[in-house]
Amino acid sequence: MSTINIDLPNKDIDLKKCWSFHDIYESFEVHARTQLPFYDMLHEMLATIIHSYIHLCGEVIDVGCANGNLFKVYKNIYGSSGVYWYHLEDESKYSPPYEKLTTKHLVDTAQDVFSDEYKDGADKYQVIVANLTLSFIDPKERSSLIEAMKQKLAKGGALIIVDKFFAPEARLATVYRNLMWAHKVQQNVSGNDIVQKEMSLIGVQTPLEIEDCWGMERFFQYGEFIGFIHEA
Repeated sequence: MSTINIDLPNKDIDLKKCWSFHDIYESFEVHARTQLPFYDMLHEMLATIIHSYIHLCGEVIDVGCANGNLFKVYKNIYGSSGVYWYHLEDESKYSPPYEKLTTKHLVDTAQDVFSDEYKDGADKYQVIVANLTLSFIDPKERSSLIEAMKQKLAKGGALIIVDKFFAPEARLATVYRNLMWAHKVQQNVSGNDIVQKEMSLIGVQTPLEIEDCWGMERFFQYGEFIGFIHEA
């Protein structure tokens, strides 16, 4: 009988460690592709969707832009003329070198930007995109933030949300998890690293509920990751 060697989790896993974007900034693109099989396709899809809602001199806010990859993809495909692209992210070394609205912590900044007082409350944006961001925001803050973003859309504009959602039933949750873990194994991510990542996200990332995007149009799904559009 043949023997199968399995890389089992061991004592090297640190249960006290919390996941942080700061820790993976330098290798973020590689990290994202090993974790998310749809990463490149999704960004190309988002670039075209965003472009479809932009009129001349349109304004886009990228909420939780990380290293600014979505703008890079958009620029490579459609160029950057005729669009004002604002990055909304924590003020830190990894904020991309583009025009930013950032002044402090992401959640506080987002609340400022989408409040009635910001810029005299007159600004309306053609596109607001929150790509893989809201699940890292405290659930009690989400509903008000989503509603505030809707209110800041110009007529004909769109709010785009892509994120991790709770599965509607237990069996599907297991299937979705298997889908993601199988991809990671195929990308040579070790069993230890898979478990470490999952454990480090506890208390840091909380998936959304489908009800958070009630009334929006679903345009994308890969397992537990779903994309919705709200049109103004």
